[in-house]
Amino acid sequence: MTEENGNTALKIGLILGGVVSVIVLLSTRKTRSPIVGGTKQTASTLNSTSQFLSENRESIISTLRETSNYYSELLQSASTDIQEIVNRVNSLKETLMKAKTTTLETTGELKELKEESTAIESSSSNNGSGQLQSAENTQSSS
Repeated sequence: MTEENGNTALKIGLILGGVVSVIVLLSTRKTRSPIVGGTKQTASTLNSTSQFLSENRESIISTLRETSNYYSELLQSASTDIQEIVNRVNSLKETLMKAKTTTLETTGELKELKEESTAIESSSSNNGSGQLQSAENTQSSS
């Protein structure tokens, strides 16, 4: 409740201060002249602008429509380009995934070939030493 009283008092104080300020400014010729001159200048500018807008209304609306259509077409073109880029990126992604799969398959096949090659070398070296031992055993028994 005291907060509401404080806010109300503040509002009343601001309003009274504004009214007193305007009275003081308008009471002396020195401060009144620039205010009146500024107000007249502002009114004149607003009138000129209003007159210009009313005289050139159709032209302004036409220009706004043309500009709106231009940017609409530009956005449509950009949207089409972005969609094409997205499609190409997705295609590239699929191609890269296929390349990855093929590389993994090839790596697996190369490992299998290496293991087979190692197994063949190892069995041929075992057979060779086995044959050598057989030959030695045959000679020693003779």
